[in-house]
Amino acid sequence: MLEKKFVDQEFTRWSGDIPVSYLYTSGVAGEQFFTGLKNKGKIMATRCTKCRIVYLPPRLFCERCLKKLDSWAPVPKKGTITTYTIAYQDYQGQPLAEPVILALISFKGVHGGLIHKIDEILPEEVKVGATVVPVFEDKNKRQGRVLDIKYFKPS
Repeated sequence: MLEKKFVDQEFTRWSGDIPVSYLYTSGVAGEQFFTGLKNKGKIMATRCTKCRIVYLPPRLFCERCLKKLDSWAPVPKKGTITTYTIAYQDYQGQPLAEPVILALISFKGVHGGLIHKIDEILPEEVKVGATVVPVFEDKNKRQGRVLDIKYFKPS
């Protein structure tokens, strides 16, 4: 059993698919976050009334004092690009027709942030520290998911 095998033919293997289905729920905090995006076109975060920390993505408990977070606060409309990357290939390594800019966006007074697409700007013009605002899908097209924010654009 402890003997190392170096020849590929000595291993047993089989080909095929394993059918796996799952249901991923967004949880209590996530549900309110996504409902805010869908119904109000607002980014909502949880707020600790004891520590006064605002969390995005929302959480159920404060990281510092472990208090249950049941207070909600709207996130400021303007965010700041904290860091970014420019993708020239898709996840399978195929070239993209247009480069895609992805950024970590932070908001004043908020612990955390969102990673999302940046648009309406050329890749060479993107800068850390730039101010951006969300562009939401039309209300009748929103589905209660993070892509209800189509992208962020320079403000």
